[in-house]
Amino acid sequence: MAPSLNTFIYKVLTKKHGLTLKADALKYLLEVVEESGAVSQDEVTKTLDYIAQSYFQQQGDEKLIVDRDALQEVVESFFRKANVNAVFAREDGEDGMDVDEDGMDGGRGTSVAVGDVSEYFHVIDAFEVPRWKYRPHEKIFVKKLTPIKSLHGRKPGNYVLLGMLTQMEEGKFHLEDPDDFVELDLTKQNIDKGHGIFTFNCFVVAQGVYTEDKRFRVDTLGMPVPERREKSLLAFGHNVNFFGGTYEADEEALLTKIELGMTDVSIIIISDVWLDSPKVLMKLRELFEGFSNAVHPLAFLFLGSFSSQPYLYNTSDHAQYKEGFNTLADLLSDFPTLQEQCHFIFVPGPNDPWAANILPRPGIPKYFTSRFRNKVPKAHFVSNPCRIKYCTQEIVVFREDLAHKMRRNAVVSPKENDSASQHMHLVATLLDQAYLSPLPLNVQPVYWAHDHALRLYPSPHLLILADKYEAYNVEYEGTQCINPGSFPNTEYGFMVYAPAGKIVQASQV
Repeated sequence: MAPSLNTFIYKVLTKKHGLTLKADALKYLLEVVEESGAVSQDEVTKTLDYIAQSYFQQQGDEKLIVDRDALQEVVESFFRKANVNAVFAREDGEDGMDVDEDGMDGGRGTSVAVGDVSEYFHVIDAFEVPRWKYRPHEKIFVKKLTPIKSLHGRKPGNYVLLGMLTQMEEGKFHLEDPDDFVELDLTKQNIDKGHGIFTFNCFVVAQGVYTEDKRFRVDTLGMPVPERREKSLLAFGHNVNFFGGTYEADEEALLTKIELGMTDVSIIIISDVWLDSPKVLMKLRELFEGFSNAVHPLAFLFLGSFSSQPYLYNTSDHAQYKEGFNTLADLLSDFPTLQEQCHFIFVPGPNDPWAANILPRPGIPKYFTSRFRNKVPKAHFVSNPCRIKYCTQEIVVFREDLAHKMRRNAVVSPKENDSASQHMHLVATLLDQAYLSPLPLNVQPVYWAHDHALRLYPSPHLLILADKYEAYNVEYEGTQCINPGSFPNTEYGFMVYAPAGKIVQASQV
């Protein structure tokens, strides 16, 4: 029967689903089908259909040649789901979640036997974020928005325009859309402005008067209306993975149960970890001592800069910089459980080598971190920005002194005499623009092939905007936005994020 089953499997996956199986993948799939107990042709077909659909969800529709490793990853995810579903089905008949005598994985507050919680924790480099292209079949303009090109030949009057703030001529301001541009008159003293920092390259909604001299005098200026995460997902469903990392739509409910059950999972967030500072290293030791005697965090998120001074090329700085990570590795050796169990994520900052000032910035080179990587099995040296996926939650991490840079390049000063703080203007700008760096390319260059890695669509659950200014924790349109502040300059303050309750707590060593 094996030869005929072998042929049948090959035909279903090749002719029906367009997948080409390598020999090792076909052999493995034959073993899986035989062990599944599927006997009839219909049962085998249903099993293969489910495997193919899950494969496309995980790998996308471009990787059509299937090897054993990719196929095994799909099949093993079935077993994980089956195991967790069985545990939750058993616990549904009990009053809440019991805790084992020894706890689970360091006492994470649930008896759910889901193995290492790291299976549901993914760190995504900016250069690994999937790039999607949208092909519209029709273009629809909102009724009250006027395309700029339609202003030509019209009489002076009131209009509402949507476009990008730009500068076509020195000393003048313009609004540009895909078809045309118009000069803006921003001289009115009391322009009614919404929240946000208005810089070149920002998309804005402008209401005003088109004058006889072919200029648009702005009376009201605001950001586009932000779209909450829930609405974005309704528009595209759960079939498009904008974020990156492994993803299966049918795991959503399962991962939500795991996420809510893991009440003791936490992520420690620290910015400006100056490894050349003895005081910082002393405070890190105190921090590790505290967590080694308590429930271990899932991850330590360390944000640069990792040196108090800018890295200088063609000097001896490389030896000192490398020694900083070696010292941290030796320090962690005194806390073996943290060293083995916790994730350590490093995001480069302004003083770190050695990419140019272009976003996304690659992670710190292995030359400086090889010893640390060898000693710490769950070390991640990732790009800036980067992304973290934990169960259903999506976290975007960005280390940049953005508040100062945005205000320095503002075309129009932010709204004054309102209750919004300065950081709320920054947060509103990024989420309204759905982009991490709405600045001109001469101010902040971007690798155009990876521009999509800076997008904030759909909006994440947590946005970490680490800079050297004061710490804050605000919520905007369903997204929690935080800045942990500079560790050395805020009396060694940091933040703790508890994903189960979406709670951020400011702490101090």
